[in-house]
Amino acid sequence: MRHLLLAAVLAALLVTPGFAQETQVQSTTGVSAVFYAGVPFEGGQAIAVAGLDAEVTEDLAIADAGYVRLIVGSASYVFMIADVADPGQPAGATLVHVDGATRSLTEVSAELMAAMNASANVLVFTNGGPGDQGVVTAIVNVGKITASTNLPVAASTHVSVIAHGQIQWFAIVSLGTTLGTIVVSADEGTQIELAMTGDTDTLLNILGLIGVGFIAP
Repeated sequence: MRHLLLAAVLAALLVTPGFAQETQVQSTTGVSAVFYAGVPFEGGQAIAVAGLDAEVTEDLAIADAGYVRLIVGSASYVFMIADVADPGQPAGATLVHVDGATRSLTEVSAELMAAMNASANVLVFTNGGPGDQGVVTAIVNVGKITASTNLPVAASTHVSVIAHGQIQWFAIVSLGTTLGTIVVSADEGTQIELAMTGDTDTLLNILGLIGVGFIAP
């Protein structure tokens, strides 16, 4: 259903003058950004679509954007914008709030693309809903942390586990700051059978169940 809704959004934008060329960039790079004046999943209006290397110009006016939906392959995630790219800069230079700081769209897209291509295992924390039904709060590369690493996941309500190139969604039941203290339950469509360990489990145990390792205990 999530992918059908995304397809409908892009189809609607394609009939708007000026959007077709930007969407063509997405088809060649595998990554695009849809800029919104308001929260996308709350009816916010889409105002521009661009590949991350597209130059910000008068035709690609994103100054009024407050949110951006980043489309990476078959995945889609929503970010709150901290600072839009200036005219003459690539759209990917837009800064978004994530990990308690700001990062560029180009940087976060590279991390998400690595996960989608099974080159990395990543946790994407969101607030409000799973996947693109919430706003990203943190992106954590599991291969770069330990079991005791404190994670910048404040205000998160859901987490997407992108492991071995596959996405599974979980609702957060109890929000701790480490893999062993964040307790989750399986969201709709999640493939892992939490019945093996109960209706809920820690992220640490779930990563073990699906064969994801990290640096050290």
